[in-house]
Amino acid sequence: MEFIKPKLKYFTTIDFGEVTYVKDFYALLDKKKLSVSHDRLIKKEWFGGEYRMIAASTENGKMNDYC
Repeated sequence: MEFIKPKLKYFTTIDFGEVTYVKDFYALLDKKKLSVSHDRLIKKEWFGGEYRMIAASTENGKMNDYC
């Protein structure tokens, strides 16, 4: 997927972005000192792909400018 996903924009004219793995995403949230309040699976795709809705906030519940 790391190779295919960025190339799809040449065939579809839609940029799907890069592959993001759960552990990397959660590491980013931890680095920014954000905690997950909701993590919900929206849709599962082929090859183990998933669409998720994740809501995160700081300890005091407020979002910062760097989010």
